[in-house]
Amino acid sequence: MLSGIKVIINSKDSPDKVIYKYENFNNLGKTSWSEFAKEIFKLEKLNYKVAPISSEQYPTPAIRPKNSTLSKKKIKNHFKLQIPSWHQSLKECLNEII
Repeated sequence: MLSGIKVIINSKDSPDKVIYKYENFNNLGKTSWSEFAKEIFKLEKLNYKVAPISSEQYPTPAIRPKNSTLSKKKIKNHFKLQIPSWHQSLKECLNEII
């Protein structure tokens, strides 16, 4: 994801144009918070169990959407980005911080 952000920052588009034209940016693929945590433990060879729960089991004041997957079509096409999977970016992130 960092490489994509660098492309956007270094683009010829003005910052104002980029900020108002694009609303989100994330990696490819879908996951849940529990799958994300499981992947971290797996990559770091930590023996923890993660028990997934439903949104109903974790009440919050905010109404949660059934599907919160974000579209990257506009930003990917505009900047000709090759967006990596969340798995790949997670590995890179963990390598940087641990």
